Amino acid sequence: MLQKRTLKIGVSACLMGMPVRYDGTAKTSADCQQLADSFEVITFCPEVGAGMGVPRPTIYLTGEIAAYQARLHHNNQDVTLALEHYSQSRRNELAQLSGCILKSRSPSCGVNSAPLVNDGQATGELVDGIFTQVIRAEFPDMPILDSDDVDDELALAQFLLKATVYGHAELCLGDFAWLPQGSDPELKIRRLLPDIYKKIETLSIDKCEQFRAQFEDGQQNNRRAER
Repeated sequence: MLQKRTLKIGVSACLMGMPVRYDGTAKTSADCQQLADSFEVITFCPEVGAGMGVPRPTIYLTGEIAAYQARLHHNNQDVTLALEHYSQSRRNELAQLSGCILKSRSPSCGVNSAPLVNDGQATGELVDGIFTQVIRAEFPDMPILDSDDVDDELALAQFLLKATVYGHAELCLGDFAWLPQGSDPELKIRRLLPDIYKKIETLSIDKCEQFRAQFEDGQQNNRRAER
């Protein structure tokens, strides 16, 4: 029997129940754990990966929106490069993902939700964590969901449909790996994604789930026909 190709979703490790937060706790999300029923889940903890350990001093983001840094609270040490190096070290795994769900408000993983702090005071501005920033720079079309939105059934359904479309688009591009970067059909596929995402954001939960099932079935039938 032909098996479905399992797409991969990246998830902050603490959301999957791993005790990797600064205080040695987890931030378990049952919804994220359930993703393992449909996707292969790849976990990330940039702060542990950057060698900060568990437990560890807390970090914060400071500077200007266009150029901010991650620093340790207790001694103001700049740990931006350590987080960036970790993120780059996982690039090959990130390239295989269909999307990411990352911990809200985290200085490393926040998705436009990490507070910017200057002179000990929150500025009111929210930015991406350092890990998220690297993902957006390297993979600008990859769907990313802030963990605060996982409880929103519509937001989650739309994210999963985007991830399914993106994941299969990336698999299609793999068939054209011999082409120079930026060549057709790569450009054609990538140019379609923003418009597809906008249309997905108008769909209901039921429509998202229906289209995702149809998309998966269609991909499976195509692979069967190729054999």
